[in-house]
Amino acid sequence: MESHLEELREPFAAECEGWAGRPDTFEDFTVLLCEWGDVTTEAARRGWALVGLP
Repeated sequence: MESHLEELREPFAAECEGWAGRPDTFEDFTVLLCEWGDVTTEAARRGWALVGLP
């Protein structure tokens, strides 16, 4: 995933930057994605499911 993150910079700026409740910067966005990668990897390792709430 990390090798393709830079491809998302422009779409992020066009669609998401500055939205309330969203990461403020592309760098914050990439940190969030990497942290979620850690969460999903650990959940899979443990055989756990993830639940998303709005």
